[in-house]
Amino acid sequence: MIEGLKRNLGQNKHIYDAIHEMKTSQDVFQKETNEKLNTISEKINQLITPEDSYWKSLASKACKIQLPILGLYPDDSEFKKGFESILEQEKPGYIEQLGLQWNQYYSGRIRPLCRDVIKSRRCDKAKDIRSAMFDIFGENLLTRINTSAGAEDITAFKNSNNTKKAFKCLFISDDDGALPYIEAIKKKAWGKKKTTLMDTAFTLAVCEIVLNPRHPRISVSDNALHKRFDLYLDCICNFKEITSEITKQVRQDELGKTCDNSDDTSESDDHHYDDRDEDQENDQVDKELGENNNDINQNQTIDE
Repeated sequence: MIEGLKRNLGQNKHIYDAIHEMKTSQDVFQKETNEKLNTISEKINQLITPEDSYWKSLASKACKIQLPILGLYPDDSEFKKGFESILEQEKPGYIEQLGLQWNQYYSGRIRPLCRDVIKSRRCDKAKDIRSAMFDIFGENLLTRINTSAGAEDITAFKNSNNTKKAFKCLFISDDDGALPYIEAIKKKAWGKKKTTLMDTAFTLAVCEIVLNPRHPRISVSDNALHKRFDLYLDCICNFKEITSEITKQVRQDELGKTCDNSDDTSESDDHHYDDRDEDQENDQVDKELGENNNDINQNQTIDE
């Protein structure tokens, strides 16, 4: 009987060991299976195409980092590199999984969304510059006008002596070749953020469109802004003199040579004073510009 019990215990131990070994194998198998499923799930999530809202959100993050460095008209390839860097942080391996299809996908779907976000940032900054420009000149030298103003109000604004004087101020340079009014407007528009030469060119382009008496509009279209930005940036980077005539060819392309030439004639007539009237006009301009330069210096001190 005792021998029988021993045999049963021995058999039970073998059965228990077999069950334990089987359970251990199942646990290992389950763990390996879960790990493989998680890996597959991650790859599937990477390959699933996100919604446009995701790409726009990512573009906004890229703009926040890239635009202060690349400017408001960033090089496409440089911006793409910055975008890819942020995407790699959020979705590791996503670009690698798409392989050669990534460039095509970026160009066809993502880049247009990025350009929309960048254009929106330019629009916002142009509004900031407009507001800063009117603040710097003040109501005594420049009457504010809304972009929704009617044609008659816009014409009156463009033909105003104050507007013409303010327009001249944009191109007044100091001994170092800098444009004090543009620098003051830029500083107010950007606040404490660090600015670049590209931001200077952008500021000048916005102000020139709004104030130029020979440009009949006050709204700032992106196409008109880009052309002026390129011209001014070239002058700034290559130390060329910046004058109001730099954009003449652009205006002629936009408005037609006849329209621009007629404006030139009109402006030329405005300056054909006799000597006494011209001296009086210059004295008045110098007085008002001197007062405004003091205001600019005060504003710069306060900001600092």
